[in-house]
Amino acid sequence: MSTLRNAINNMDENGLWAVVACAIAVGKADGRMDTSEKQELAQCLRSVGCDRGATSEIINSVMDQVDGMGPNEVVDWASEYVGDESIGDACLVIASAVAAKAGGIGAKEGVVLQYIANAVGIGYPGNRYMQLLGEGMQLANS
Repeated sequence: MSTLRNAINNMDENGLWAVVACAIAVGKADGRMDTSEKQELAQCLRSVGCDRGATSEIINSVMDQVDGMGPNEVVDWASEYVGDESIGDACLVIASAVAAKAGGIGAKEGVVLQYIANAVGIGYPGNRYMQLLGEGMQLANS
């Protein structure tokens, strides 16, 4: 989880928007982001040190911004807010944790996670992708 802690310590509001948007993109992979995915996202963000009140507000704000977009469009929008490598890493870790906690990473979610990795500069396939996916799985199980 050191990757995620580094990102959180360096994250500004734009970085947080990117992380939230990528998790929403994975939630939308099967058509829409449901309530359980939204709750899992809020829980993941709080578990890494985000303020409880701000978490719900930011999730709702980002959901309003990306309303009507498909998952890849959301990721493209989010990638504009990724200021450095650690934020890109956090995008993949949180998105994979939310997917794993909210029913598992199926084929559709996996494709969006791969798209996130490519959009934020991690790349897919690769060792870095697998490492960050593993961190997301650990976060999901904590």
